[in-house]
Amino acid sequence: MARSWLLIGWLRLKPAGRGNPHRAPCQLAHSSSSVSRPCSVCTQCGIGVMRGSPKLLSEDRKNTGSDRCRKSAHKLYSTNYQSWLPKHFGTTCTSVPSTNTFWKGFSTTATMERDTSPDSRIQPSQMMAGGFVEQSGDGPISADFLLPYQPTDWMSDLQHIPKFKIQLIHGVTPIQRWYLPNVPPDFEIHIKRDDMTGSELSGNKARKLEFLLADAIHQGCTAVITCGSTQSNHCRATAVATRQVGLEPHLLLRSPVSDPTEVTCSANMLLNRLIGAHVHLMPRKAQFATDIKPRLDQLVQKIKEETGESAYPIPIGGSTAVGLFGYLHGFDELQRQGVTEKFTDIVIACGSNGSTLGLALANYLTGSKLKVHGMIVSDDSKFHFKGMNEVLREVDAKDSNGKALQAEDIVNLVDGVKGRGYGLSTQEELDMVAEICAKTGIIIDPVYTGKSVYHLLRLTREEPDMFKGNKILFVHTGGIFGLFDGRMDETVRRIGLEQNRFHEWMELADQAPDMNL
Repeated sequence: MARSWLLIGWLRLKPAGRGNPHRAPCQLAHSSSSVSRPCSVCTQCGIGVMRGSPKLLSEDRKNTGSDRCRKSAHKLYSTNYQSWLPKHFGTTCTSVPSTNTFWKGFSTTATMERDTSPDSRIQPSQMMAGGFVEQSGDGPISADFLLPYQPTDWMSDLQHIPKFKIQLIHGVTPIQRWYLPNVPPDFEIHIKRDDMTGSELSGNKARKLEFLLADAIHQGCTAVITCGSTQSNHCRATAVATRQVGLEPHLLLRSPVSDPTEVTCSANMLLNRLIGAHVHLMPRKAQFATDIKPRLDQLVQKIKEETGESAYPIPIGGSTAVGLFGYLHGFDELQRQGVTEKFTDIVIACGSNGSTLGLALANYLTGSKLKVHGMIVSDDSKFHFKGMNEVLREVDAKDSNGKALQAEDIVNLVDGVKGRGYGLSTQEELDMVAEICAKTGIIIDPVYTGKSVYHLLRLTREEPDMFKGNKILFVHTGGIFGLFDGRMDETVRRIGLEQNRFHEWMELADQAPDMNL
């Protein structure tokens, strides 16, 4: 009886509209002997090889002590995936990074065919749990997380399409009706729960990080540096995800204090501390161009000098040409959920503009008729349009006439939302955050979603013509950990007492408190 074998296959997926200089089949013809070595993948050119193969590795391996790709001489990073091949299996394997596709029940003959259906892919978490990955005591192996990225056709004319992504988001985030207080009767508001992208990764940042961290791994970086404030959601999500994929996180944080012993240990900073991020304190009013970018560059160089390894810098909010693909890819999910047919408008908080631009560009490229609104919680529309147009030029986005696409033509940025300033709230805004949480059970934060919803409700009453129609989808961008920094404490204490929701009932012999229900 023929034996059954398990084969983890490596297949190359070619991004639409892009050539690849290393598209030739793998030169490794499996011998008649059983092969059970860990595979490797070149993080620069995407060549998947069997470690130790003299046909694919450079000749200087004995001198360097390191596997290198023959085609590009780049260092190979072990994936630790095991290949179980039958002794008589004599075909030539196809070269390429993993789609994590696998074939069950191989007998005496087999044909390697590409299978990219969702059910056929083994996710990294499944491979670890199922024993497919040889575990190491040194923590996660970064290259294990790389998945080849296959963009949809409507992205094919863009430049800098990522080759890889990683999986941070587990499943599709739901859309539900949101029964907000004081919504005009002719408006209907739903919410896209991107606060459910993951517990410690809650929010829109996870979508960007799926591509940013894949790019860092692909480039062979071992550390990631990003920047923001001490309670930055982006910094916390980046630090956590960086650690999860086996890289070293560094955070450049604007701080009201310079003494490390005086830095808070609450909210996002608590998580930064728990995962052991390297924290570098900067002045609270540090500006990116003049203060933060020079520090980013110096830190990259410092890490190189001290470790010999490369660090991957991510600017504020991760709003780069690579991060843009977070919500370009996310728009596919919205389409599958029927958003383009069910709604007239999409509303999202705009802090560093990457998520807003991703939605707007995807909306334009797909021919969708939705109107995208970015609620500006920091800086102003002039600042954000400038940044958006720089990214659009970088990916070479064109309008229907073949001219450079302008952000002003594809998104409505709403000024006046930041109010007192970024991260600063009025008591009225804080009261509304508490009211919405209490009445709908959906938690919003005062910095991003709170201000955005506050002004969304105001605009539906005062400027209804700003919207294309009356069916609005609000994208929840997360931020729940920011609530634990104490800024809501006095508000919820006061409301709890005013509304008679806290009662003293220390003695069981006493009657139940009067709650005025």
